[in-house]
Amino acid sequence: MALDIEKIHILLGNTGHDTTIHYFDSIGSTNHWLLEQAGNTAMHQHICLADYQNAGRGREGKAWQDTPGRNIAMSMAWAFDQPAASLSPLGLVTGIAVVEALESMGVMGLKLKWPNDVYLNGAKLAGILIQTRSVNGTSCCAVSGVGLNIFLGPDERESIDQPVALLSEAGINVNERENVIGAIILQLRHAYQTFADKGWAYFETRWRELDYFQGHTVCLVQGDSRIYGQYMGINSHGALCLELPEGQVREYYAGEVSVRAAMP
Repeated sequence: MALDIEKIHILLGNTGHDTTIHYFDSIGSTNHWLLEQAGNTAMHQHICLADYQNAGRGREGKAWQDTPGRNIAMSMAWAFDQPAASLSPLGLVTGIAVVEALESMGVMGLKLKWPNDVYLNGAKLAGILIQTRSVNGTSCCAVSGVGLNIFLGPDERESIDQPVALLSEAGINVNERENVIGAIILQLRHAYQTFADKGWAYFETRWRELDYFQGHTVCLVQGDSRIYGQYMGINSHGALCLELPEGQVREYYAGEVSVRAAMP
């Protein structure tokens, strides 16, 4: 089912004229397309939507499962007047924005799993991928990709190697994709402007409220290594803090490790 782009513009209201939407029936990757465009022109508040991604990727190059016309594949480009190195918490900010967009539609039971997953009732609902392209030494374009499950068939669900949550099980169906997209865009715009003005400190309390692993022992997976320790939350730079059995606390940044619940 094709997206109604005019409906999304209406949902964005009076501020919708600041947002440019690019829509494709099929595309390799919404993130990759926006990053390519950012190499040729200034990209700010540009949205790329696709009914189907045939080369969508999550962190560490993992393929993102997609079904034509039944889920959400979207990316937003945002120009920041700061270097890419200062944007390490942006994936966490994006997760908060997605949660608040879904909560505004009545979806409850949402949590965030560091560094880039949205969970619903203990299963993965959405994945986030942040990529950046430097404009010069002091500014950059950040592209935030959001892949969100609305409906998957039994065979598609079986092919995924972890528990999967669907918005359709929370009362949101494929006919409401425009409403979900509009809500996410509005929340992302607000969150990114707030992040640019106030930094990560503004979001820390909200993150702790949504933190899936708060107070648990976890296992960090880094290549072939497994590192167990007490999860100590996120620091001021958006890095995960882990207290190791020997007592020292180490920091881990997005892109270096993934997080799995520790075995009992």
